[in-house]
Amino acid sequence: MKTPITGTTFPVAFTPANGAGLVFSATTTSSTQAFVAGDGSNGISGTNCGNVLFYNAGTDLVFVRVGVGSQTATNADTPIASGAYLLLSKFDATYAAVIANVSTATVYVMPGEGQF
Repeated sequence: MKTPITGTTFPVAFTPANGAGLVFSATTTSSTQAFVAGDGSNGISGTNCGNVLFYNAGTDLVFVRVGVGSQTATNADTPIASGAYLLLSKFDATYAAVIANVSTATVYVMPGEGQF
């Protein structure tokens, strides 16, 4: 298993995509996905969509992935510890997927532009 990301510091600068707000995703031991493209679909628009910010608000470790089209997260993907943030470059990705390690967790997913 990969080492979990454990940083709890919010990114130094992060601008959410226009209309994105927070995409809420409650995860269990089954993968769930959220739309993160900035092409105007699903209310998310703007050119500031180069990244995806994840926040694990749950008490369980979660695993995340981003990609083009439908995605399924597994425990071989990038881990995020409880209470930690993760900022990923999304390139052409249109979906982000999350899965909890053992029980359930709440993960917030927000497309936008930022850096740590």
